[in-house]
Amino acid sequence: GRGGDEYYIYYGDAVCVDGEYYDPDYISRYDIVQLDDGEYVHQDNAVHLDYRDIWVSIDDECAVFCDNTSNYEHIDDCVQLADGEYALESDAWQCEHDDEWYLNDEDSMETECGKTIHPKHADEYATNNEEN
Repeated sequence: GRGGDEYYIYYGDAVCVDGEYYDPDYISRYDIVQLDDGEYVHQDNAVHLDYRDIWVSIDDECAVFCDNTSNYEHIDDCVQLADGEYALESDAWQCEHDDEWYLNDEDSMETECGKTIHPKHADEYATNNEEN
């Protein structure tokens, strides 16, 4: 409880983490967080998904690290970039030539036929525009 004191509270009101019971009013003092699924764990065993503002278990496969923001995010909100890293979908664009994803701050170009492509494909469109 408060100040590290031990006292009695109703069992149904206590939060159990690793066999220890805590007063829910003071769990933040002990770095305990409530996961999105309702369970409680020590913060060291969880990651915060910033975009959704939720906590999930550190072992949960839905959490991916986005290097461009240095945060964990939910995989459903992210795309895998051409370099293998993850980014929020809102921070990326997709090349219409190879369907690869790139960060918004990476160069893109529009072809004569209206496709948004990565500049590495520019030669293919300059020499063979009608086929693409």
